[in-house]
Amino acid sequence: MDQKPLELWKQRISDRKASGLKVTDWCDKNNLTKHAYYYWMKRVKADIQKSILQYLFLPKLNPNIYRRKGPRNRSLILPGMILIL
Repeated sequence: MDQKPLELWKQRISDRKASGLKVTDWCDKNNLTKHAYYYWMKRVKADIQKSILQYLFLPKLNPNIYRRKGPRNRSLILPGMILIL
């Protein structure tokens, strides 16, 4: 996804929240539709969630993978989580 529109809408959403206006009033004032506002709000939230998940989990997958000792040895213990295989 092109980051320019996403960054523009992150700023717009931040500006709307800082203004204290309701979405309808802010959109009318800025000549935007509520549909466009909520469409981009959904995309901005998805991008933020994706960034958070990458920050929390991707760095932890590579280092320090330990095998649990046991008769079947089917569990991997990763820092912060356990995966049952």
